[in-house]
Amino acid sequence: MFLIVVGFLARLHAQSVGINDNGNPPFAGAILDVQSNTKGLLFPRMSTAQRNAIVNVTTGLMVCDTTLNQVWYYSGGWKSIEGTAW
Repeated sequence: MFLIVVGFLARLHAQSVGINDNGNPPFAGAILDVQSNTKGLLFPRMSTAQRNAIVNVTTGLMVCDTTLNQVWYYSGGWKSIEGTAW
């Protein structure tokens, strides 16, 4: 019984999550794989005041600022992706 539980937990730990509307399995090299040919990704939406009030902001956090109509990310400070080279 112990080996069954350990095997199940190891398999559960290694899985990727896929969100799609086509039934494809998630890409094994990604923790999260989002796929669609007809829909996009919607970031959390909030005002500038709400964005600035976030506590314990972590590097890489992205939000859509509805006051400025821009997508922002955190990298030691808030930065707009407008004009940012990807």
